[in-house]
Amino acid sequence: MPTQPTAPAVDLAADLRAYTPADQSVAVWWLGQSGFIFKSANSALIVVDPYLTNSIAEGDPTSIWQRCFAPPVRPDLITKASAVLCTHEHADHFDPASIQPILASSPRAVLVIPQWIAGDALRAGVETNRLRTTRGEGDSISLPEGVQITAFPAAHYELEYDSQHGHRWQGFLIELAGIRIYHSGDTINYPYLVPQLRALNLDILIVPVNGRDAARDQQGIVGNLWPDEAVELTAAVGAQLVIPCHWDMFAVNSLPPGDFANAIATTHPYQPFKIMAQAERFVYTR
Repeated sequence: MPTQPTAPAVDLAADLRAYTPADQSVAVWWLGQSGFIFKSANSALIVVDPYLTNSIAEGDPTSIWQRCFAPPVRPDLITKASAVLCTHEHADHFDPASIQPILASSPRAVLVIPQWIAGDALRAGVETNRLRTTRGEGDSISLPEGVQITAFPAAHYELEYDSQHGHRWQGFLIELAGIRIYHSGDTINYPYLVPQLRALNLDILIVPVNGRDAARDQQGIVGNLWPDEAVELTAAVGAQLVIPCHWDMFAVNSLPPGDFANAIATTHPYQPFKIMAQAERFVYTR
């Protein structure tokens, strides 16, 4: 991993504005960590888990949470977003300093978050009329551009649920341009995850692959799937393509992306996958 933040090689804001995919295609940009942007032919623009600041380590140059690379785009330069989705409250997934500028630059955008963190969003200044909450029980939100967002549970390490708020950790099925994308949020496998995802007939599965261990547990770092576990999950659910994430942002919680590629080559060599670079545009066509 780089020891100093590096600048993006492309103008991501300009690319987001200028590029429109063909029908039945979705353009995918990776923001690093769990952050992604999806765009369809009708210009529906969905932003997931944007962490585009250094807010976790702000003011502390010795923090273990210093970024390994500079944010690929200023959040205020993301315009015309349809929705911003955050899978849970951890600051590299729910970052008000990233969310608020996107909402300000995208007047029609709504924020979709677990009911569990609705209070956090309101305290951060998100207006009630721009807030949509999910319980992670297969509940759906429809957007005017024909996008459907459905929330399911995640287990970061375990399923956490209460009757008032629903599931604390969530993943989102995003359906746009006839393509079905599942962003798992932070998760490990749990007993009914495979049959739940298999039933979704996924085109793209996005999963965290930074793993977990006792050393990180002792630092309060809650882990995720290991690369081999993510590969087995992908094969079990029958996703057409898998994109690994959450392996890159912080030196204390990263691993070489080649570990994922090796796991694919060793156990499921016919499984299509895509390891993305930050700010890269990838186009998926059915």
